[in-house]
Amino acid sequence: MNYERKIAGFILVASGLVSACSPGTGEGLDSNGNPITSSTQPVALRSDFVSIQANVFTSNCALSGCHTGASAPLGLQLDEANSFVNIFDQPSSEDPGSILIIPGDPDNSYLVRKIEGTAGSRMPKDLPALSPQKIQAIREWVTNGALGPSLKSIQRNVFTPLCTSCHFGLFPAGNMNLEDGLARSNLVGIKRPFDPEIRVVASDADSSFLIDKLEGNNLGGSRGDRMPFGGLYLDQGSIDALRIWIDQGAADN
Repeated sequence: MNYERKIAGFILVASGLVSACSPGTGEGLDSNGNPITSSTQPVALRSDFVSIQANVFTSNCALSGCHTGASAPLGLQLDEANSFVNIFDQPSSEDPGSILIIPGDPDNSYLVRKIEGTAGSRMPKDLPALSPQKIQAIREWVTNGALGPSLKSIQRNVFTPLCTSCHFGLFPAGNMNLEDGLARSNLVGIKRPFDPEIRVVASDADSSFLIDKLEGNNLGGSRGDRMPFGGLYLDQGSIDALRIWIDQGAADN
């Protein structure tokens, strides 16, 4: 599986961080304090999930004794494998009436309020406040729809707005309906018409035809054109979210 463009980590704060958190040791950071990827290259700060995981959640929150593992405070695990599905459109355990990340609404997202210090004690606990640049990246990510590696988020941010003008109804383009509730059953483990290639191979983004179509890999002839058709192709953050979702099993999440 290709995780090199993936995540270095997901660090931050979230809802019910409790007193169990302690300062980090610096493990996983380079000499300048930046998170290190598996290829030892820092992840640039951007307003997308991969960058926020690397620059906030992994290094500040998913630390030993804090938001990782079975003993994570209030069950809020912010490690790479669990962070997104634990915060996207999910209620806070600390304040069940609040939602951790509300797509499009950073002002009312409880996790954003926790890192800004406007809801309870500021997070990360016992560590310096996040820089204005990191907070701004998180706010922009939420404002733009909080795209990340879950089917619910990908449907909202990619399939519905960018694909369903063609891939819908009884006779969808390529016999592939990507409407809400139908996308996964039309992708995961499904062969292309008249071809043995699989649209989405669970746990293997590199072998998934969908990724080739979105990245423009080895197309032409019977493999057709890059998608979305006509241009306005997906940015790297969107493709990363799809790759991670597939590599993590393409779950119905």
